[in-house]
Amino acid sequence: LDLEGQRRGVPVARLLSDQPLRAVTVNAVVGSGGAAATVAFAGEAVAAGYGVLKLKVAAGALEADVERVAAVRRAHPDARIRLDANGAWNEAEATTAEFLAAMQQNLPVDHDAVRALAERHRLHIDRWFYPCSPALHAQVASLYTADPRFQAHYDRHAEGLAAYIESAIRANAQAAESGTDADAATDAAARG
Repeated sequence: LDLEGQRRGVPVARLLSDQPLRAVTVNAVVGSGGAAATVAFAGEAVAAGYGVLKLKVAAGALEADVERVAAVRRAHPDARIRLDANGAWNEAEATTAEFLAAMQQNLPVDHDAVRALAERHRLHIDRWFYPCSPALHAQVASLYTADPRFQAHYDRHAEGLAAYIESAIRANAQAAESGTDADAATDAAARG
């Protein structure tokens, strides 16, 4: 593509799109390690101008990853955090970890990214278990706080995670019912 761009006298981005982005957000990769080392490296990245931190996770116990993510969040509340498990998590585990990261970043449950997670969660149930409309998904989510077994499953990662996921699912169902950005959440969930 570079040679074709040179031949035409245009940037490669112009070959790929009529309206290419002028800038692309990049992230600093923060390797696995203890919470203190992770916070220190994240601090170096933030000081160097990175606003997005991609934390390597899934090298050990999820609880250790939760501690590392929480420590980075406390130290750098304005940084966006992405998690990279290098394929070590299945779809359900990855979605749970992303809900956890969203909760720790204090993203509101009706935020587009959180609604996309809720929609991806619904589509997972719909694909692998049974037809799951947004309304049914909200009913199922009520079990996440009403049934101690479901609540323990999620809250073992962080207290309040079950309630956060339930609220996000309800926000997604309400938006789908009212037609508010329903297509946007579905599209974002499909991009995963």
